[in-house]
Amino acid sequence: MRGVAALTVFSIHLWIYQLPNSMTLRRDSWATAALFEGRVVFVMFFVLSGYLLYRTFVRAALGRSEPVWTGGYLIRRAARIVPAYYAALAG
Repeated sequence: MRGVAALTVFSIHLWIYQLPNSMTLRRDSWATAALFEGRVVFVMFFVLSGYLLYRTFVRAALGRSEPVWTGGYLIRRAARIVPAYYAALAG
């Protein structure tokens, strides 16, 4: 579900930024209406992300798994974000 939410957020951004004037959004067709109503997916994406991050900490707090090493999370996160950041700067 989080992947679908991320793709929908991406689609909405593509749709909005290809418009000549993004201040006047119109629901002319069923496709634009669906993309416009897709704004709910932004909230869904953040809620799912928070839940997925929170879940590992709860398991560790309840003693069902080993303690969470936040350093590993930060390293993996940087490995995902930094290359795209520099690619965006180069573009």
